[in-house]
Amino acid sequence: MSIVSFLIFLLLIGLLIFTHELGHFLVAKANNIRVIEFMIGMGPVIFSYISGGTKYSLRLIPMGGACVMDGMDEINVPKKDTSEEEDDEEEEEDNERYWVDENDGRIKFRQASVWARLATIVAGPLFNFIFAFLLAVIVVGTCPEDLPVIQNVMPGYPMAEKGLMAGDKIVKIDNERIHLSRQIGIITELRNGEPLRITYERDGVRDTVLVIPRYSEEYGRFMLGLEGYAQYEQMKGLQIVRYAGYEVSFAAGAVIKGLRVMLSGHGSKDDLAGPVGMAQIVGEVAESSISYGVVTLIINMVNLTMLLSANLGVMNLLPLPALDGGRLLFILIEIVRGKPLPAEKEGIVHLIGFALLFVLMIFVMFNDITRLFR
Repeated sequence: MSIVSFLIFLLLIGLLIFTHELGHFLVAKANNIRVIEFMIGMGPVIFSYISGGTKYSLRLIPMGGACVMDGMDEINVPKKDTSEEEDDEEEEEDNERYWVDENDGRIKFRQASVWARLATIVAGPLFNFIFAFLLAVIVVGTCPEDLPVIQNVMPGYPMAEKGLMAGDKIVKIDNERIHLSRQIGIITELRNGEPLRITYERDGVRDTVLVIPRYSEEYGRFMLGLEGYAQYEQMKGLQIVRYAGYEVSFAAGAVIKGLRVMLSGHGSKDDLAGPVGMAQIVGEVAESSISYGVVTLIINMVNLTMLLSANLGVMNLLPLPALDGGRLLFILIEIVRGKPLPAEKEGIVHLIGFALLFVLMIFVMFNDITRLFR
């Protein structure tokens, strides 16, 4: 990977982290929740400043970030001592939260209403989806969209046997509406030969057929028998907004489908990608795009960032401890019970979840690195 590709990767990751944490930060501030620190990156501090009782910091390791809210995990925050002057500057620097004033009129996270806490947690993934949508508007407004219109069918394969032909538009597969041709390929691949109820439109009339994909020894996969199923058209006006929504939905849906495959036991460890794997993908896309010019490079990077942002939004909503989805689960339990679970027990669960997540990150990173040398 070149230096340029690596810098692009850092920029993209920084934008995704900043967007996510900004969602938490803005909604927390709006609900008068005390934010101790807004950080981008992990590890030692490179740069920081304090404003309005919040420390804003940039840290050395460009992976992760946090919007640290007072009392979120029952962290004991030292009170700001105004009665004694601190003479030892080194001791003051070691006290990581010496700037916190508990008399500033703000409240701890757990003191906020259940709906304020729910909104604050949801805001992180929501901002990722909003950011993905804005990027999708740029992509759709610039590049033609792949509409699911059959270009040709292969004789002897299921689609031809069911009477479909060039010009037919696929509008639905089972219960999923089809807006982009890419959906067809992903559904066919993930369903692994299972029957598909395909609804298509011809001359304004819709019909539904049951199609069983056929395994091709030549191609080594299950196939419907389509030679091209994309018709490219440039979107205009409100079509751009509508198809930007389809793009984000497709990106998020692809992540969910992939998770289902892994949970069913059909996935492999190579389907996972961590920071190293993401850096490799960014590098490959950047290096393959630059030969076509700067504009192509920018559009491809915008599109990749859109995909990653939607991916981050989905992953953070998983109901796992230490993730936003895990915190949401505790809040939903509180709504059902009518009272919160003990803070100490919730904190222990999130701590264990964070430890397990850290182990998973190490495993994925090791897998990414070994994959580089295969």
